Amino acid sequence: MYSRYLIFLLCCSLIVSCKSGLQDKMLGSWHAVHLENPVMDSFFEKSQKYIDTLGNANDADGNFKIYGVTNMDSVRKSMQLQHDSAKAMQSEAVLKTIFRFFKDGKAEITMAGRLDTCKWLTDNDNGLILEEIEAGNNASVSRYHIVEVNENELKLRFFDEGDSSTVTFKHDNK
Repeated sequence: MYSRYLIFLLCCSLIVSCKSGLQDKMLGSWHAVHLENPVMDSFFEKSQKYIDTLGNANDADGNFKIYGVTNMDSVRKSMQLQHDSAKAMQSEAVLKTIFRFFKDGKAEITMAGRLDTCKWLTDNDNGLILEEIEAGNNASVSRYHIVEVNENELKLRFFDEGDSSTVTFKHDNK
């Protein structure tokens, strides 16, 4: 009887200590450095291939019939500028994302130049849960999967409408 009780207590303390260890690793400031999204990455790759090959299969007359212009270099240059601008904006948004986790269970999340304060906790499934503070019954709750966390790197995966992204953060050890 007592041995079952002791085993139960040991398991509970092990679960609590693992959860506490995970939370301790996450404390501090984390700056996003990379975003992986297969759908978005594929879009940019396909767009680049389209730009690189646009009009190459036709002569000037054929391009005029299809695209209404003969100077495809100008069209490709314009499209390339738009493509590069979109990629730069996405990259800039990632690099300006900062997660700060505090011991008291509060977090500051900076995304798109906007600072939000929320409550944070981890669960037993390597989940990170962020909940808005002072939103009442309409509080927004976000869930991330902790792919990896160590003293230097944090990887979070999140899902949105069937799509998933993984964000890599570097720890601000200052």
